[in-house]
Amino acid sequence: MAAPGSFHTGNGERMLLVPTTGGALRKLEMMGPNANWMPDGRSLIFFSGRGGAFNMHRQPVAGGPATPITQFTAEQIFAYALSPDQKQLAVVRGRVSSDVVLVSSVEKSGAEKK
Repeated sequence: MAAPGSFHTGNGERMLLVPTTGGALRKLEMMGPNANWMPDGRSLIFFSGRGGAFNMHRQPVAGGPATPITQFTAEQIFAYALSPDQKQLAVVRGRVSSDVVLVSSVEKSGAEKK
C-alpha cells in the first residue's frame, strides 16, 4: 500500500506515491492538494480548473492519464465528497465575485488649517 505525498515545483503541486514498505517513488500527473483516495484504494479523486472550467477527475495509481468524472462548463468547485460505495458524488460549486472600492479622506491637521 502506498501513501500519497507531494512536492512543490514552479508549475504547482505534484503528487508522489511513496511505498510504505520501501521501493521507488512514483510521480503522478499534476494535481492540486485536494486529492483524496477513492474507497477502493486504486485511484485518487481530485478537482482541477484546467481548461478553464473546474471538474472532478480520477487518477489511477497504477498509471495512465486522469479521466474526467464531471463535465461542468462554468463555476468553481469548492469541496466534494464521495459516498463509500462510490456511486454518488457531492460537489459544492459556485462563483467568487468581489468588488474593490477605495474610499479615502484627506483631512488637514490643526497646524495646517491655520
